[in-house]
Amino acid sequence: MRLTPLLIALALLPSPVAVADQLATPAPPRILSLAQRVGSGDMTATLEVVDQTGKTTPVLDQLPLGGMSLGVHQATGRWAMTFFQLSNGDPLQLDGKAVSKPDDRNTLVLGDLTGVISHAYGDKGCTSKKKACFETPVAWSDDGAYVFVESLGSSWGTIGRWNFGKKPKRAVITAKKPGTLMIAPGGKRAAYVGKDGVHVVTFPKAKKKAAKIKPTKQAVVAPDLLMSSVYPIGDRLYWFRREPTEQKQGWFEAYDLVTKQTITLLEAPTEFYMMRGGFLSTGPRATVLFGVDAEFERADIYEVGADGKATVIARDVAQLLDVSADGRYVLVTRRKEPKKGNVPGNTEQLVIIDLDTRRDAQVSSGSGDQILDAGFVPAT
Repeated sequence: MRLTPLLIALALLPSPVAVADQLATPAPPRILSLAQRVGSGDMTATLEVVDQTGKTTPVLDQLPLGGMSLGVHQATGRWAMTFFQLSNGDPLQLDGKAVSKPDDRNTLVLGDLTGVISHAYGDKGCTSKKKACFETPVAWSDDGAYVFVESLGSSWGTIGRWNFGKKPKRAVITAKKPGTLMIAPGGKRAAYVGKDGVHVVTFPKAKKKAAKIKPTKQAVVAPDLLMSSVYPIGDRLYWFRREPTEQKQGWFEAYDLVTKQTITLLEAPTEFYMMRGGFLSTGPRATVLFGVDAEFERADIYEVGADGKATVIARDVAQLLDVSADGRYVLVTRRKEPKKGNVPGNTEQLVIIDLDTRRDAQVSSGSGDQILDAGFVPAT
């Protein structure tokens, strides 16, 4: 049979099944990235949006390389950055304007994808003249109306709730020092490690005046502990526990708050666990992700379900950063040539992994050489 031009054109069209598959796959979100430039006399950082094609749009540029932390609210694209005291005592400058004067205070900057909304001095009790400490955004309220910032000193820690807006104010939400407080996704409860074990507290409802979280009198579980953080996700508490005597063995575990049973997810393959990222919930996917060191700056990412079985979904990862709201995509970083590690010219890349296919859905280099932090923001 002779094929006419029309039949040839129809034959080249994608099949209805292929079109349906493409429509069923949601596009990954965009990324808000805080990246550091290294070399050629340029030692600055940039805050930028990276879209699905890898195109970058700067939000803030030429940021000084003092200590800084980023917290991103995925649903709105709002962000909070804490800038620590600059080592030279100079005021912090954003877009060429000084936004802080004292050299003994940290600075909180709030913004969205259009730029800076406001800025304020941090915890008034957290100064180099009194209690020098780090201040780090650790969580957001579901609606993005509040950001929770931890003030962490050498022997103490508190969390304050800041309202997002042009006149941000801080309200302390920890009545006494409970240690590092990990806030659960959705903000329903929080957990912390005490001397006697792991404590779980109910998180106060969002009100104009923040209610204080009070330490509990009794731990919910008291394993043979040597760990720094505990992550409440769903009805489980996740942690990395180290054998406390010689400290050469470690285990990734989950404690079920309903059955009161501890599940061993994985024994750490290396003596020293240095992977950044902790445990991340995949939301509606109903699984949890965590990273495990394989070699220096090269980790394996595991996904664990309700059965406690942990399976590898990615390798050669440097940082585990965020999960999309639909639970489909995970944001990590990876060196351009992982085996070379952190050497000049081997830039750190933003990688979005599709959890359904366990393949890279997007790889972006951005404008920096090293990713300081990043999170998903709306696709459009």
